Amino acid sequence: MSMTSARLRIHGEYRDLMIAWRRTNERWRDPMAHAFEKRRLDPVELRIRSTVGAMEKIESMIAQAGRECGDH
Repeated sequence: MSMTSARLRIHGEYRDLMIAWRRTNERWRDPMAHAFEKRRLDPVELRIRSTVGAMEKIESMIAQAGRECGDH
């Protein structure tokens, strides 16, 4: 699996998770739902953003190395 496809898959899976959470949250609206979101989902979002950002930087560095080595 390429870095790009892995990054896109992570992003897509997170998007699907958030869609499912929104649907769940339409019916589950109490302090426990709010606590779950803050304790479990918010940290995942931060990790996903950090991971995707790092993957984008790695992709860029690999592309640059390929250009510098003449491997278009």
